[in-house]
Amino acid sequence: MYKLKKTDGAILLRAARAAIKYHVTKKKTKESAKLAKFNEPAGVFVSLYKSGCLRGCVGLPYPIMPLCQAIKEAAMSACCDPRFIPLKAEELPEIKIEVSVLSTPEEITVIEPMELPKMLTKDEGLIIRRGNKSALFLPQVWKHFPQPEDFLTQLCMKAGLATDAWKERGCRFWKFSAQIFSEK
Repeated sequence: MYKLKKTDGAILLRAARAAIKYHVTKKKTKESAKLAKFNEPAGVFVSLYKSGCLRGCVGLPYPIMPLCQAIKEAAMSACCDPRFIPLKAEELPEIKIEVSVLSTPEEITVIEPMELPKMLTKDEGLIIRRGNKSALFLPQVWKHFPQPEDFLTQLCMKAGLATDAWKERGCRFWKFSAQIFSEK
């Protein structure tokens, strides 16, 4: 996993903004040569906020491509988050960007599902999967659902599962940490 500094975060934020700008305007901007140093694979999510409200959040949870590519992919995909109308060029000045660089998700062995809430920490994100349904919450989602049971219920809903599916056998879970960088 990357151990990123604040300066690294600034490079990633600029790369995300450039990719978003290109996606919505088709005007290419000069890519920073500094981005090339992020050539190791990493999972990454890009979140877009407008007036303090989520406007898009998409990413790659697993390290399937170099971070320098993944950041661009996630940023452009966040412009078209299916939960929102596609981002328009005139919204760019109002958009604040947040980049979350993820550790490799590690599966949690859950013997007794009712013990799962005690296994969670508020500085880690979580992936749930059951059959062909899955969902992910970044660590920052804990601020909206501070109780582990509420966090799990909402994650199940996001995955299209019954709200109490996490209590049943058959669900699989992966936890991860994130290094988070935000525009001011």
